[in-house]
Amino acid sequence: MRRAPLALLLLLGAAAAAQDSRAPGVDDRLAEASRQAEQAEERARSLAAEAEKAGSDAERLAARRAALAEQIAADEARITEASLKLAAIRREIAAREERIRAEKAPLSGLLAGLVIAGRQPPLLALVDSQSVDELVRVQALVESSLAALEKRARAIRADAARQRSMAEAARRELADLERRIAVRDARRARFAEEEAAALAAAQALTDAAFRADSQRIAVAENLADLGDSAARRRESRAQARALAQYDPAPPRPSQIAARPLRIEGPQGYRLPVAAPVRRGLGSLSEGGIRSRGLLLDTPRGARLIAPADGRIAYAGAFRSFDGVVIIDHGDGWASLLTGVATTLEEGEQVRAGASLGRAQGPVGVELWHRGAPRSPALIAGSSKIMSNGARTG
Repeated sequence: MRRAPLALLLLLGAAAAAQDSRAPGVDDRLAEASRQAEQAEERARSLAAEAEKAGSDAERLAARRAALAEQIAADEARITEASLKLAAIRREIAAREERIRAEKAPLSGLLAGLVIAGRQPPLLALVDSQSVDELVRVQALVESSLAALEKRARAIRADAARQRSMAEAARRELADLERRIAVRDARRARFAEEEAAALAAAQALTDAAFRADSQRIAVAENLADLGDSAARRRESRAQARALAQYDPAPPRPSQIAARPLRIEGPQGYRLPVAAPVRRGLGSLSEGGIRSRGLLLDTPRGARLIAPADGRIAYAGAFRSFDGVVIIDHGDGWASLLTGVATTLEEGEQVRAGASLGRAQGPVGVELWHRGAPRSPALIAGSSKIMSNGARTG
C-alpha cells in the first residue's frame, strides 16, 4: 500500500497538452492553391465578358474556349485546395484520437487503483499501524484528485465533440471535392465540344473559301471564253466585210485543168523581188490596220525590178515611208511599192523586169485597179515567190 500514492501521482502526470498536428508547409500550399484558383476564376470571368462582346462568331467561339480553359484551371486549383483541407482534417482527427487515448490511459490507471483500494477491507488496515496512515493519505489524495479528474473528463468530452465536428467537416470537404471534380469533368467535356465545333467551323470556312475561289475561277474562265468568242466574232465579221470587197476566189485546180486560167491584170506582171511573204493581203497589222497588199521580207540592199511596164507616177518620201514608188500601168492599173530606194524620177518609163532600185528593208507591194486593191501575188502567178524560198540579193 506504500506504493499506491506514488503510482497515483505518476498516472496523473502522464497526460500532456495536445499540439497542433498540421504538417509544416500545409498553410502555404493552401494559400497558393487558393490564390491560383482566384486568379484563374478572375481570368475566366474576364474572358466570358469578352465572349459576350465579341463581334464575330469566330471571336466569340475563341473567347468562350479560352474562358472554359481558365475555368478548368480554376477547378483544378480548387480541387487541390479541397484535397489539402481534407488531408489536414484527417490528420487532425487522427492526432486528436491519439491524444484522447493518451489522456484516457492515466485516468484508467487511476480509476483501477481507486477500485483496488476501495475493495480492501478497512479492518485489514487496523492490523498494521502504518496501514492506517497509508489509508488516510490515499483518501486525501483521492479527494484532491477529484477536481483534476473532473477537469480531465470535461477536456476529453470537448475533444470528442471537436472530433465529431471535424469528422462532419471532413465529410463536407469530401462532398465538395467530389462536386468540384464532377464540375471539372463536365467543363472538360464542354471544352472538347467547343474544340470540335471550332474545328468544324474552320473546316466549313475553308470549304466555303475553296468553293468561292473555284466559282471565281470558273466565272473568270467563262468571261475569258466569252471575251475570246466575242473577239473572234468581231474579227470574223471584219474579215467577211473586207473579203466581200475582193473579187471571187479563183477556180479549183480541177477547174483550172479543165479550162485555161484567165486573170486580168497588167501584161507579164511579176513581184519586184523573190522573198518570203511576211504579211499577206487582208491580214491585220499590230496596229489593227488591214493589209491591202503584200509585205515581203526583203533584206536591205536587195535588187528590185519593175513588176510590169508603166510610167513612174511618184517617187519619193510619203508620210512615214522614206521610199515610195507608184507605177501607172495603164487601163486603171497601178502598183504602189514602199521601202524602195530609187534614182528614177516622176514621168520616166520603165519596162517589166528593169532595175527599179534597192530595198531599204521589207518591201510593201500593192496592186490597185480603179481604186480597189487586188492580189499582186495571184496576178503574178508565182508560187515560188510566194514560198519562203531563197532571197534575191
